[in-house]
Parts: sequence; structure tokens; C-alpha cells
Amino acid sequence: LRVLRNANGFRPQFFQQAIDRNPELIGLHRVTGNQVDLPFCVDRNLAGRPSLIGRRVALVGCGTIGGYLARMLAQAGAGCGAPLLLYDTDSFSPGNLGRHTLGFVDLGRAKVNAVADQLRAFHPEVSADPRHTDATADWDALEGVELIIDATGEPNVATSLNDKYLRSQRTGAELALLHSF
Repeated sequence: LRVLRNANGFRPQFFQQAIDRNPELIGLHRVTGNQVDLPFCVDRNLAGRPSLIGRRVALVGCGTIGGYLARMLAQAGAGCGAPLLLYDTDSFSPGNLGRHTLGFVDLGRAKVNAVADQLRAFHPEVSADPRHTDATADWDALEGVELIIDATGEPNVATSLNDKYLRSQRTGAELALLHSF
């Protein structure tokens, strides 16, 4: 520590001696910065593999499969650069506790809202767009994404989405539909 003598004759050694006598009284908090923006986290963890950053993705079903899948999609970049659309019409119930990514505090909440909040808690930059509605009735929005993932496990939903997909003008490389069970 270097202190210059001032006009009043202040002794430069004063501070150094005070620190040497009572170092425990001197508060020092070291702070370092780390890059934690969402694109950095996604790219770092994917190690050069393609990500979903900037891709328009819709997840239909926020149940057991969809809840875990939503987190993995966000970790792969979905919701970064373009909103991740989430669809579900169900509420979280006690019967879901043993198998779902959601917990006790989410009981009674719409699954889609709870999963969206969980994604935002994972990283505040995740853009999740929860839609507590039937996805098959919101085809105009779904047709605007690049990837639709059906995680409902419901044959009727799968059939309806598949029918709408096959009738779409955006199939193939422009729009993909994936069913998961």
C-alpha cells in the first residue's frame, strides 16, 4: 500500500501499519466475472455440435416426458433467439409428483405455466411462451415454427397433429413434426 504525504504532514506508513496490526479488520471481497449468457452456456455444453439457438420450436405436452424434454430443449438452445412455445391443458396434480420434474409448490398450477417458470429459473434469458390451450386448435401458430414435438403420448393428439402437418404447405425441410412416447 503506497500512501503519499499530504500538506498536513500525514505519515505514509500509517495505513500500512494499521493493516499490519489488524488485518482481520480489513474487509476484502474478491469478485471475478464469468460469462453466463444463454448462448455461451448452450454453445459451451454442446461442444461445437449444432444447437437450437434461434430455432422456432414448439413442445406439445408438458407432462412427465414434456417436462423433462422442455429442460433438455432449453439446454440445447430452444428458447434462445426465438420463443419456445409450450402447450398443455392440464394442471399439476398430486398423482404427478412421483414422476414429473415439477414439485410440491406447483400443485394445482397449469403445467405449462409451471414448466415455463422452471425454464426461466434455469436461465432468465430463456424465452418460454406458455399456452394453456389445445395445440391442435392453434395450428396457425404451430405452422410458424420449424419443429413441433408431440410429447403428449396421446394417440388422438398425435393423429390430429399428423393430419394437420400432412395438409400443411410447409412440410419437409421447413417444418418437422416429432412424436415422442
